[in-house]
Amino acid sequence: MLQVSAVRRRIVRSCLTPGVRTCGGCMGCLLICVLAGCEGDVAIRPMTAAEVRAAAPVAKMRARELQDRFRTAPHATNRELAGSVVEVTGQVQLLAQAESGEGVVKFVGGRKGLKPVVCLMVEGRPWTRVAPGMVATIKGQVQKIPPQGVPTLLHGEITDIDESLVSGTRLTAVELCEKYAADHTLAQNEHFEQWAWITGTVASVDRVNEVVFLDGPGAAQVSCFLAPGQSTADERLSRGRRVVILGKVKGGDKVRVLVSDCLPPEILEEGDGTTSSARDSGEP
Repeated sequence: MLQVSAVRRRIVRSCLTPGVRTCGGCMGCLLICVLAGCEGDVAIRPMTAAEVRAAAPVAKMRARELQDRFRTAPHATNRELAGSVVEVTGQVQLLAQAESGEGVVKFVGGRKGLKPVVCLMVEGRPWTRVAPGMVATIKGQVQKIPPQGVPTLLHGEITDIDESLVSGTRLTAVELCEKYAADHTLAQNEHFEQWAWITGTVASVDRVNEVVFLDGPGAAQVSCFLAPGQSTADERLSRGRRVVILGKVKGGDKVRVLVSDCLPPEILEEGDGTTSSARDSGEP
């Protein structure tokens, strides 16, 4: 009989209904990845997030190596690694959040026929630390999968981030507006199609079209369009709130800068300048 951990059951249920929040890849691909990894006998001892965090990894490898091992020798790889804690390093392709709250990171796949590694994260919003294109190392418990299934890590936590390939820009909404107002061509050369964490004050929220407007200098604004499936439903998201938003800069002029594919904003806690996720995880 199929045995799947409670976390993975919630992920699967959320995939079967609207609302799986994705960024940097297609929703259908995420659905296929998660469902494929849930077929067959997965009778291994589930570990808690605390146990995974405390365990020393039995192996460290590239994401494509894990993909290749499951493709060429799935039974042997299951016997060797299923249920064990490993560290996997790869380039991030997709970031997502299921309605149940678990974060999802999918690594870039290898050659045709290889299933990309999917990590079901402890952190509900992994995009507060990593952006698509960056190289991340994630520690988690390997799940047992059938042939043609997707290599999956449970209780994943990011242990290292390499920004040598893609460096996420961190700047304020005011700074971004000022750059486009001063020299549009220079700003486009620097920021067009680049991921950026933008800190700013909410001017207004369009919950019909899922857009967050951030105050710039004077009458200028940054328009942050959330990616498909994202939501501005957080009641704390209101005028005057300080937030951090990860999105892809598309362009702008002297009065407006457009940012697309945004993930749900991180709310800055009043008085201490930290985000709610940083506070909950104990980060500074």
